[in-house]
Amino acid sequence: MKRYDRRLLPALTTALMLAGCSDAPSPELDLPPAAECTVAVLASDFSSTALSLVTDAGERCRDELMTSGSAAPGLVNALSGDVVLPSTATGFDSELVLIDRFPNAVLTFVSINDDAEASVRGQLSVATGFASNPHDYLALSPTQAYVTRHATNQASTSGLDRGGDLLIIDPSALTITGRVDLGESVDGIDPRPSRMALANGWVWVGLARLSRDFDRVGSGRVVAVDPETDAVVATVELDTMVNCGGALVAAEPDSDGRVPGIWVSCAGHFTNGVIDPAGAGVAYIDVLAVPPHVTLTVDATALGQTPGWGLAATTTGVLVATFGERDRSDDQLVHIDRSTGTAERLPVMTPAFQFGSLVRTPEQWLVLDADPVEPSVWVSGGVDAIGLSAGWRNTPFVTGSGLPPRHALRRR
Repeated sequence: MKRYDRRLLPALTTALMLAGCSDAPSPELDLPPAAECTVAVLASDFSSTALSLVTDAGERCRDELMTSGSAAPGLVNALSGDVVLPSTATGFDSELVLIDRFPNAVLTFVSINDDAEASVRGQLSVATGFASNPHDYLALSPTQAYVTRHATNQASTSGLDRGGDLLIIDPSALTITGRVDLGESVDGIDPRPSRMALANGWVWVGLARLSRDFDRVGSGRVVAVDPETDAVVATVELDTMVNCGGALVAAEPDSDGRVPGIWVSCAGHFTNGVIDPAGAGVAYIDVLAVPPHVTLTVDATALGQTPGWGLAATTTGVLVATFGERDRSDDQLVHIDRSTGTAERLPVMTPAFQFGSLVRTPEQWLVLDADPVEPSVWVSGGVDAIGLSAGWRNTPFVTGSGLPPRHALRRR
């Protein structure tokens, strides 16, 4: 298990942030062959960002293929410190898409060749005249993809510059082709779309439903969009939950290849730097039912803490990274069993607000840990129930800059 002393965090965090600005090269190591560099990782201290690759076992594979200081051909807008990866990989992801959120609102399309070398094909602004704060990207075909735009443009009432929507783009041409309206602002509460999941041909979108100043929050809502018509075809209300959509994931397919449901994380309301657990939890939506509806909710009390941004479906339920409280409790990894609704705390934890993406590989789970003292990747003993409950190990995440890992996506 990791050992850390919270009294050292402020000084060490400052040191690591300074190290993140260094141009010192990474140490020379015997790295795995390029074919084993299967997982893309974005490391960030929220001031600068670096793209690296690791293996399915979470081991170092290729360091910092691209950073905030890169001047690669095609990179017109430098990467900021607020960059994420898509939450879902589909069969149309021939490239990595880096989502530069606020205020840049730029997508960067990165190709990685057979030698695990990166090149930029191009960039596309999804701002359309305002800081649209894109949160997710989902490729549906070589010529169609959706981008959730979290911000709503109060200076506009319609058209592409409205925001609070799904922007439709053509990835092959790097052009914007339209938008999907996700509803109007009501009583100052904007839709605030965030993450997406694909299930049985429909795209499910979590709506955080927050006011423009984030002081007020509406009840939870998830909508389904049909890519054939680019229109909302179903709405599921989560009346007792709030701030839903920061994490959304499709359940494991059934024996017929159908996705039976969607898991959605509702983070509760952040006020004055504190999370209000009322309305926080995880819900399961039966998407095969007519109409789709919630069949299971697990609140923050049952989880032990409020859910964070890490969510990943297992064969029997879902993994949830829960938020700790700064200087009081740690982030904790929890598994929810869908058949019983019970939540099991797993032997994986880190200081508050440091857990990043959860990634499934063929033989294990990877959990990113952005602890500034010991940035690392947690690796499970397997993908089944026994592997989740025991056998976890911690692999240091070491790069030349020292930036901690926050976002990951298995690219093949």
